[in-house]
Amino acid sequence: MASLKEMRSSNRILLLQTLRLVGEADRATLARMTGVSRVTVSGLLGEAIARGHVVESRARGAAPAGRRGRPAMLRLDPRAGVVVGVDLGHSHVGVVLADLEATVVGERRVVFDVDAAPDAALGVAVGLVDELVQSLGIDSGRLIGVGLGVPRPVVRGTGTSPSRPVPLAWAGASPGEELSRRLGLPVRVENDANVGALGELFRGAARGARDVVYLKLSTGVGAGLLLDGSLYTGCRGIAGDLGHVTVVQNGHICGCGNRGCLETVASAGALARALAPIHGDRLTLSRLLELVDRDDPVAERGMRDIGRHVGRALAPLCMALDVELVVLGGELGATSRRLLASVRTELRKTDVAREPVTVRRALLGDRAEALGAVVLALGQEEWLHQAGLIALNGAAEPAAGLQSSSERRAATG
Repeated sequence: MASLKEMRSSNRILLLQTLRLVGEADRATLARMTGVSRVTVSGLLGEAIARGHVVESRARGAAPAGRRGRPAMLRLDPRAGVVVGVDLGHSHVGVVLADLEATVVGERRVVFDVDAAPDAALGVAVGLVDELVQSLGIDSGRLIGVGLGVPRPVVRGTGTSPSRPVPLAWAGASPGEELSRRLGLPVRVENDANVGALGELFRGAARGARDVVYLKLSTGVGAGLLLDGSLYTGCRGIAGDLGHVTVVQNGHICGCGNRGCLETVASAGALARALAPIHGDRLTLSRLLELVDRDDPVAERGMRDIGRHVGRALAPLCMALDVELVVLGGELGATSRRLLASVRTELRKTDVAREPVTVRRALLGDRAEALGAVVLALGQEEWLHQAGLIALNGAAEPAAGLQSSSERRAATG
C-alpha cells in the first residue's frame, strides 16, 4: 500500500510539474507527455480540480470529459498554494513567499549573525514567515512547503553536513527538521550557494545555460555547480566548495582549520582586513559595498585582488568540467566591475579553448538564494532538468522518486 501511495504521489507531482511547463493541456496530451495512463491522469486531475490546484476551462464547442468533441483544457492555478523560500546566509536571514509559479508575493530580509546562533536564526525565519503571512492576509492553510538554504555543505538526501568544514555552532544541527517542526510544513534543505545557482538558472543570469559555476562572494565564499542542467553536489555535499581551496601557502587561518583558503582572501572579511589601514577596522559589509560603489581607489584595488584569487581558483575547475558560464553572485560578487574584469583576465590566461568561458554578474543579486529556495520548495530543480526533454520530444518518463512538498502534504491529509 505504501508503494502504491508513493507512486500515486509521484504521478500527481509529475502532472502538476508538466502543467507548470506547458501552461495548458488536455488530459490526453498530459497522459502522452508524462507516460501516465489516461485513467490515472483523469483520476488525479479530478482530485487536483477538487482541491483547487488545477482549473478546467471549456472553450465554445468543448465536450465534457469522457465525451467526443473538443477536449477541455487544464491549467495550474498558481493561487492554490504558497511556498516559502528561506535563505540563511552567514550574516543575514531572508524569507520569500511565492505562488505555485514561483512569482514572489512578499519578502523580508534582516541582518543576523547566523553562524553564531543558527538555532536562533531559525526562530528569526519563522518570525519573518509569520509577519509576511499576517501582513499579506494569507491563509496559513495555503502554505504547502519550504525550501531552505544554509551556509554549510549538505549531504545529498540527508539534510546533514559532513564532518568538515562546518562551523562549530552548526555541529550536529538538523536545520531542515527543526524548521519543519516549527512551521509544521515539509522542508527541503540545500547549501546556500546551490540554491543561489538554482535561482540564477530559473530567473537570472544562467537562464538557458546547461553547465554553470555559480560563485557566491559575500561574508563567506561558496559555489554551486550546474552540470547538464542539474544541480551537482557530490557524494558529501562539498562539490564546488571553492571557499576552502588553498590559494595562499601559509596564509591566514580559515574557519575550517586550514591556512590560506580562498575564503581568507576573497570574502567581505578579507576585504575589510585589506581596507582597515585606510578606512579603520570597523568596516561592516554595507560600508564595504558603499566604498566599492563609490569607486574608492583602495576598495577598487581590493576587489581586483579578490578577482585575481577567484580567477585562479576557478580556472582548473572550469577547465576540468568544461563549463560554459561563470556567474558571480553574493553581495560582493554581483556589485563590482573591477572584480568581474579581474576574474575574466585570470580565466583567459589558462583557457585553451577557442571561446573562453563566459563570466557574468548575477542578475538577482542578494535575492538569488531566497528565490532558489523557492525553486527547491516547488521541486522545480528536477523540473528544470526535465524541461528540455519535454519541450523537445513531447514526452518524458515518469520520475518515480519525484515528490514535492505540496504533494507530501496532500498525501497525508
